[in-house]
Amino acid sequence: LLNFTLSDRLILVEGNAEYILMEKFFKIIHKDEPNKFSVSIISVDGLSFKRYLEIAKNFSNKKVAVITDNDGDYSTNIKENYSNYDNCDNIKVFSDINNDNRTFEVCLYNRNKELIKKFKITQSSDIQAYMLREKAEFALRLLEMLELDNNKFKIPEYIEEAIKWVVKN
Repeated sequence: LLNFTLSDRLILVEGNAEYILMEKFFKIIHKDEPNKFSVSIISVDGLSFKRYLEIAKNFSNKKVAVITDNDGDYSTNIKENYSNYDNCDNIKVFSDINNDNRTFEVCLYNRNKELIKKFKITQSSDIQAYMLREKAEFALRLLEMLELDNNKFKIPEYIEEAIKWVVKN
């Protein structure tokens, strides 16, 4: 909460996997660390975004990007659930609009199937099931691979859009 209060630009993410990878995604897009742009990344440990957004509503100088899963129903879980913030210029919620891309891990897998297979992150024959079961471990292994080679990795569009939006004036 202190980090949230002291920061002017924030990216809120759901959990550990997103938190582990978001700084690297930021660096890929902006070629520098988030703190160079005065951006803080905070994991809200689940779906407690609204607690933070209720505070942010009162501070027009605090720019907050929420990166969240659509959980298989974009219309209900994103559009309807966060409609109270549609009139807040400093708050924007980002999620994949395709209901088939229901979670962060599914989005990553669907955009990078061949690359993830090439990285040999797991010996499991069902890579996507492994990613969903071992979220933090998968994220750490992917981060390690991205440190070596991120040239062909495709960041999901909604995440790239959020990272670009939060630094725009």
